Amino acid sequence: MITKKFKMAFIMLMTCTVALSSCKKDKKDPSTTSGLSAKVDGTAKTSKSLIAVYYQSEKTLQIISTVGGTESIGLMISDIKTGTFDIANDGVIATYATTSSFDDTYLGNSGSATVTAFGNGTVSGTFSFTAKTVAGATKTITEGKFTTKYTTQ
Repeated sequence: MITKKFKMAFIMLMTCTVALSSCKKDKKDPSTTSGLSAKVDGTAKTSKSLIAVYYQSEKTLQIISTVGGTESIGLMISDIKTGTFDIANDGVIATYATTSSFDDTYLGNSGSATVTAFGNGTVSGTFSFTAKTVAGATKTITEGKFTTKYTTQ
């Protein structure tokens, strides 16, 4: 089961890494400031570079953000709605990656994601999780926050 989650997380990470690196900069609506921030093992990470996609037929929201160089944080939430989701049990995939290599991808195995607003093309919330690589290395992601517009597919 954990290997299947890692493969899904890796595919999600690679897809969004390519999308983030190839995006053209558009003028943003000043009324919605997009951003993601979190602490990784106590070190603050922030980003204004996010992609959020709502897959309407699956009722799933995917958010990915580069948080410095090659690092990224990703969330995929199934059956999206406002509320709190348990990362271990509620259809949430949470990832932290230090490079684009599968070996450097940490998959969340405990924690929570809370969606405080979802609708009209905008989503916001909070998250925290503990994550592990296939080799067993761990990272703790705390004080996570995100606000962004999403596209619907």
